Amino acid sequence: MALLSDQNLLFMRVTRSFTIPSVPKSQAQRRLTALIPFVLTLSACFRAELGRFETPPEIDNLADSASRHLALSVTNPRADSSHGYQFLLFIIPVTRVFPDGLAELVATKLTMYAGFSGNGLHQDLKADHPTSRLTAHVDSVSVNGYDLLVTRRPSASITLRAALYTRDGSIRECKARGSFSEFSKFAFEEELRHALDRATDAAARELLECLGLFNAREFEEVHGKEIV
Repeated sequence: MALLSDQNLLFMRVTRSFTIPSVPKSQAQRRLTALIPFVLTLSACFRAELGRFETPPEIDNLADSASRHLALSVTNPRADSSHGYQFLLFIIPVTRVFPDGLAELVATKLTMYAGFSGNGLHQDLKADHPTSRLTAHVDSVSVNGYDLLVTRRPSASITLRAALYTRDGSIRECKARGSFSEFSKFAFEEELRHALDRATDAAARELLECLGLFNAREFEEVHGKEIV
């Protein structure tokens, strides 16, 4: 057998000096280590659907009684995609979240706040009705629930983009983002729906104010800062 060279002997001594001694694991550590692969196997395998948001009939009455009427269309290009997760231990995604009827929720918020300022938005306005037109798009949306061991944190954010086409041919474009999060006992469907509703509420108000279809100061003087 060939003798080891001086360089090899030196390399072995150096590598041995960096060897980390093994530390015996406690029983709890061994159980946690065994659980991690199982949890990761189930990562994002479950599905949570947020049911459709109901439109109060008063919303249509508010639009009908407005002094100015506009056609409204709302699109959500990723309507069938998941928009977030329910996280275990804050970092492990276990359930994918699918908000249902998001375009309808956006349309309801826009119709409600525009109506408070005398602007009636109608999705079924006849084509021969001479009017302005508002087209809104859901650019992005995120709905997540975080498990923090002793509490939960439902969170949501949404970005809306819109263009207002007036009868004189002018176009005004705006973009707005709304977000909401809070600490809660749970972060299930009801809490996630509430977070998404509040985030959409904020985005819709900001978007309409940018387009000149909503007066936030006037609204707050009459109704307060928000309608829950």
